[in-house]
Amino acid sequence: MDNFARNLGNHYRQNRTLYAEERHIGNKEKLEDRQGLKNAYDSGLYKTGKSIFISGTTGKDGSITRDILDDLIHLPSRSAENTEKYKEAIKMLEKSPEITRLVGHSLGSAVTNTLDQNFPNRFETTVYATPAVKPKRKGKQDPRHRDFRNPNDPVSILDGYAITSNFNDTNPLVAHGFSNFAGNGLIRVNPSTNISNGINPNNM
Repeated sequence: MDNFARNLGNHYRQNRTLYAEERHIGNKEKLEDRQGLKNAYDSGLYKTGKSIFISGTTGKDGSITRDILDDLIHLPSRSAENTEKYKEAIKMLEKSPEITRLVGHSLGSAVTNTLDQNFPNRFETTVYATPAVKPKRKGKQDPRHRDFRNPNDPVSILDGYAITSNFNDTNPLVAHGFSNFAGNGLIRVNPSTNISNGINPNNM
């Protein structure tokens, strides 16, 4: 029994960082934005740690009818508060007061920006392909409020605040995506451990 305890203790000391990282990855307080948004597209919203990811036009539980109506009616009139996604996000926030970061894509970006306006100084935000009309930015972005878009994206073409990537795909559907934004929100994992060498937390 003593040998077992000694060996277990040695194993723990040798792999202390590994265990800590496993717990950190299990909490998923941070992961790559594009993976979080991909998860959100499965159900409309995805919560992990202190972040909520809000998808674009997909609808709750895969139904897109309501989201399409919201795109056509509420976004042009700048009334994102009336969208289903906004209402679902409010419900999630009421149950999760620990949330401090919002990430959105397309319709989800409009919802994210509206939540940020309605709850000032509460959230950090990162948005992609935002359907917004904003004047051309002068200087750097506010690090608490980051905005990205791709060239040839017709939805975000009037978003002057966004950082425009060098992703050059002429297909507007591809250009409206977010999968090329590698590394944003990426979890930091110590490269000296087995988990870092063998497991990518953004693919879990």
